[in-house]
Amino acid sequence: MNKKRSGNQVPEINFLETVEVNGRQAKRVVPIDLFGNLADDLTPLRVDEADGATTYIGFAELGTAESTLAWRILKVETTGTETTLTYPNGSMAFTSRWSDRGSLVYS
Repeated sequence: MNKKRSGNQVPEINFLETVEVNGRQAKRVVPIDLFGNLADDLTPLRVDEADGATTYIGFAELGTAESTLAWRILKVETTGTETTLTYPNGSMAFTSRWSDRGSLVYS
């Protein structure tokens, strides 16, 4: 006899994988960016094309002051045909100041 199965059968995990939307249960989906990192809904608030080879992209919640330690900064460096993406101290955390972007250590 062929039994029909529908998804995860462990109640604790099933609870974590679903969310109620408009009174109905829906599967929770986690978006992942091109680099395999968890993506979020933040849109870049600042873009600084510092020179022909370096661009800084700043992510934060709308209304965040540039001097607040609440920014994720992505540094994009292009040399020839190679593009390198780095973050302050190698961290994607929202712990930088946009106003400090040029003096931070990226890795």
